[in-house]
Amino acid sequence: MSAKTTVMLGLRIVVLTFLLFVCYSIASVAVGLTGSTQTADPMGATVALLIVCALQTIVLSYPIIRSRWIGWRLIITMFFVFYGVMTFLSQIETVVFLQYLEDIVPVEETPKLFLNGAITAALFSSLAVLIHGKMKGVEESQEHSRRLVMPWTEWIWKLILIAVIYVFIYISFGMFVFMPLAGEAFQEYYADLQLPAWILPFQMVRGIIWAALALPVIRMMEGACGRLDWQ
Repeated sequence: MSAKTTVMLGLRIVVLTFLLFVCYSIASVAVGLTGSTQTADPMGATVALLIVCALQTIVLSYPIIRSRWIGWRLIITMFFVFYGVMTFLSQIETVVFLQYLEDIVPVEETPKLFLNGAITAALFSSLAVLIHGKMKGVEESQEHSRRLVMPWTEWIWKLILIAVIYVFIYISFGMFVFMPLAGEAFQEYYADLQLPAWILPFQMVRGIIWAALALPVIRMMEGACGRLDWQ
């Protein structure tokens, strides 16, 4: 990668970081979440959100840059990936545990959270594809990914294995990362939480959804992709 290409990539990342911040702000105003997100330290919250936007921009830019898809096909794919990871997979847990989280997330706010994520993902996916120069051009070879061609029996055991691994990661992260970091807040909000018997099957379904969101990324990044040949 040349110095010019590196500089241009850095500038695109910076611009998209601020645009993602604006997208979050627009979506929050559009659905009426601004009043519920006020904090005692607005400057600290702004800096934290900018850091989150920078990290999300870097992660989402990578598959866009290296994709052999272009235009609306790429926009729609990135929308579903962004929305699925950042909103759907997290907010379905909010819905499931809503009776325990009413003091944190009011019931009437839940639909707004889903809509907020959809607006943000739609705006940013379009902007990211446009700014990274992937709206127009010639798509590379569209042959089916050999990595995704397998008998249905293999699909089944691999998805089950993914689901089991996800549950293991989910539980391990909660025990060894979340609980120590949360400290007293964990005891305050989760000490008396009684998990339902179906929580592990539910988390296995989430693991399969994670895998489903990864499939189009695997498909679009196969082959001689990722030439950073911006003009």
